[in-house]
Amino acid sequence: MKVHALFLISMILNFSCSQFSSLKRKIASNPMHEIVQSEQEFQNYFSTSQEIIEENMVWRAKALEFYNEIRNNEVLSNKDIITLHQQGTEKYIEMRQNLWEIILQSEWLTQPKTQIAISFEQPTSITQKTIRRVNPGRTSSMSRNEFISFYSVHINPADKNGQQIIKQIKLSLASALVLYDNYTIVLSQFHNIKKLRRLINSDHEDLDNYLNKVTLNALDIENFTKISKALDFYRKIQAIETQNKFNLDNQDSYLNVLIQGSLSYTQLNQKLASIDLITNHVSFFSDFFGDTLKLTSDEMSHQVSKVFGNTVGLVQTRNGKLYKMSEAEKRNIHKKLKPLDILLEKTPFRLTDKFIPGHWGHVAIWSGTKKELIELELWDHPLIKPFQKEIEFEGKRIIEALRPGVQINTLEHFLNIDDIAVIRHKHLSKQEKQKYLIQAFDQIGKEYDFNFDVETDEKIVCSELAYVVYNDMEWPTDKQLGRYTISPDHVAMKVGETKDFTGVLLYHDGKRVKNNINKNLNFLLEGKYSQIQFD
Repeated sequence: MKVHALFLISMILNFSCSQFSSLKRKIASNPMHEIVQSEQEFQNYFSTSQEIIEENMVWRAKALEFYNEIRNNEVLSNKDIITLHQQGTEKYIEMRQNLWEIILQSEWLTQPKTQIAISFEQPTSITQKTIRRVNPGRTSSMSRNEFISFYSVHINPADKNGQQIIKQIKLSLASALVLYDNYTIVLSQFHNIKKLRRLINSDHEDLDNYLNKVTLNALDIENFTKISKALDFYRKIQAIETQNKFNLDNQDSYLNVLIQGSLSYTQLNQKLASIDLITNHVSFFSDFFGDTLKLTSDEMSHQVSKVFGNTVGLVQTRNGKLYKMSEAEKRNIHKKLKPLDILLEKTPFRLTDKFIPGHWGHVAIWSGTKKELIELELWDHPLIKPFQKEIEFEGKRIIEALRPGVQINTLEHFLNIDDIAVIRHKHLSKQEKQKYLIQAFDQIGKEYDFNFDVETDEKIVCSELAYVVYNDMEWPTDKQLGRYTISPDHVAMKVGETKDFTGVLLYHDGKRVKNNINKNLNFLLEGKYSQIQFD
């Protein structure tokens, strides 16, 4: 079992894979301009990398859900087998290749010959050095002189170039840890069931014996050394950030939470910090996966809860302050909500919230109750009829776009948050309500738009839900990375005395704001938290 368990290591660690050789950066003798990108280039690179990482985490959630559906089936249907191959193995290989591109951006920094120093004493610099080493085993003077090139890197964490290189290394490390977690949380579960393992290994004409083939590259000492070096670098940077009380930007905060929230991070960090890789690299990874898989059996329910209970943020450090709201308060919110109300939320404890501009982090639409939908003559509409049972008996009345796609959920599911605002359009006719609600239900089932592009119809992002439901209104947007986006704060900007929406309910930092809701909503948009008036 240990040999089979090692198959993913080659996926994660084999930096020298020839199919990615064209992606490696060529380092010139004065290579700063080759390594450090312009600010706009790096923003594009980081945004794309974030999409790739989150796509992997969504795949992980869906793969776990699929595993739970089929693991006890005596006979798998043809549909199950096709899903296993297409949405499982084939999709995973595609995502792995995308993660490899991120990993390879910093591969040169993890080479054994690369020397890295970190200090505030001089600007960030990268130089190539060549030394002559005499090989006494050679006979001729030319062959005895061996010239070795290596890179000397000085990183100043306080200058822009140094900060960008640090982020590149963090991105590469985070991507490798995502791959480790994919294995320990998901792939190991499939591996442990003989039938599923056989299907993955032997039942795909283009990937015959694939898992066994990649295992051949798993035990490469050079790869283990690179991972050890990356983790050692991260520990040093973490110490510097803590000691100097750095005010980290959203990108660094996002990466730190992503790395430290990884199931594999603690295990790898502890083991690689102390092990002698030269003599013990084989037993190390056997022990690592043995320990981690034991953890997996105990921690699986916790990890599944983190994934499925937080499909907006994907990683969270705590529960929201409204998570344990009293039943009386929940009933009060239910009574206040009307069809087509827009719900805004704030979850500062979630990973993705750290990268969303402004105060608010998520947008949803309230569908209304059975009684209200009957009054609007919509209860038996073809788009609403499939959800009648969920609306009437399960209390699912919130339509929202989460990473796994647009779905309808309960208020209880939604309330794992710190802040909530409910805003309502001031003047809607019955016909307008009918049209907007039909458009809301028409979004259910669409994929999440990781490009955050409002000029698309097939996929949708959370804040875009208001944009497509109220589709004949003018909404504020921003142009970022060549596409127009709408943020949750853009939606909140439509609230005001002379604007289309008004606030009807507001909680901030777990406490209800009882009066002057519009005024306090504006304070939140402006970041004036000390001026919030709760009474």
